Amino acid sequence: MSIIIKGMEMPTTCCDCKLIFFDETRKWEQMTGAYVCQMTGKVIWNTRRGDDCPLIELPPHGRLIDADALIDVLGKMGENEYTPKVFANWLEWEINAPTIIPADPGREPT
Repeated sequence: MSIIIKGMEMPTTCCDCKLIFFDETRKWEQMTGAYVCQMTGKVIWNTRRGDDCPLIELPPHGRLIDADALIDVLGKMGENEYTPKVFANWLEWEINAPTIIPADPGREPT
């Protein structure tokens, strides 16, 4: 399962990330205490985002729906069932499909 943190900007470095904490018990090289990533559990020592950073930035988008559910509905239809009425019903289903992730501000349909 994934989470989305609304309003959080993608950090350019681990040091700028809001998901790190200082662990006084962690020993790193000759120091006691280190900043640690809450997601990976690794000590933060670099000045850039690590290659194993689990954060993914969502591109600007409109309303995101569960397309797999739509594919299931379409997959159950036979080839002869693709009529204008079916496409109208499909379009209505898509418009009324439950929203998984709301659209970005300013990306709402006009």
